[in-house]
Amino acid sequence: EETQRHADQMASQIQAATAQAENMNTAIAATLQQLDDWRQTSLNLQKDNGQMAESMGKEGTMAVSLGDRLTTLLATSESLK
Repeated sequence: EETQRHADQMASQIQAATAQAENMNTAIAATLQQLDDWRQTSLNLQKDNGQMAESMGKEGTMAVSLGDRLTTLLATSESLK
């Protein structure tokens, strides 16, 4: 009878441990999914930032070029006076 009681206790503990492990696995899976979502968002932001930096570089080059042309135009205009 005592052996049966110990066996029942062990079975109960195993069931509790199994349920706890399942809960932990579910929580870990959710955490990993959130981490993957964050990673994808981060990669997209890096890509967007790279494209933005490239565009800003092109705009800067165009502004310098436009500035040079305006300087030339101003010099030409001054010489016509």
